[in-house]
Amino acid sequence: MTTETKTKPTSTQVDALCEKFDAAKMEADLAGQELSKAKGELLAMVQDFGYTPTNAEKTMRLEGTLYVADATTASTFEIIETSVGELQSELSRLKLPKVFGTLFQRKVKHSLKKDAASTFKIAIGAFEETTQTRLLGIFATCFNVNTKAPALSVELATALREKEAAAAEKAAKKAEREAKKAKKGGK
Repeated sequence: MTTETKTKPTSTQVDALCEKFDAAKMEADLAGQELSKAKGELLAMVQDFGYTPTNAEKTMRLEGTLYVADATTASTFEIIETSVGELQSELSRLKLPKVFGTLFQRKVKHSLKKDAASTFKIAIGAFEETTQTRLLGIFATCFNVNTKAPALSVELATALREKEAAAAEKAAKKAEREAKKAKKGGK
């Protein structure tokens, strides 16, 4: 077993390594600027000339011979807890406390369920129009919809087509299983 003893570097060695580091950092900064510029140009091109792929409403796609560029814009929901509490109180006052559970999941904070808007409209449909309007107004203040900056991905077109084909095959198998299941349940 050999143990290597470390010797303190000379000031010249320290300077040389620092110079190497500084040069690499400058190259990385320049590369980052070039990457940012190329990303901006490609993103603009995709947004100007791309199309919306099937089942991807928030994505624009532009295809070349070798590459496919997708620009996807996502949204996030911010739940406004004070408004959620107000809506919960109002629904309780109107003897509809169960409706609240169809709109929000209670964790540490509330999260909006996917079909909350349509569920809520159905649930309050029997009330007078003024009450419906007031409840919908309160509901609308329970969250904000924020749009995120578009995300850009670039991959080889062949790889993307393979992924899409695999996803389509998986969806077809799932539909087939559900059809068989429904057929068994319908007998």
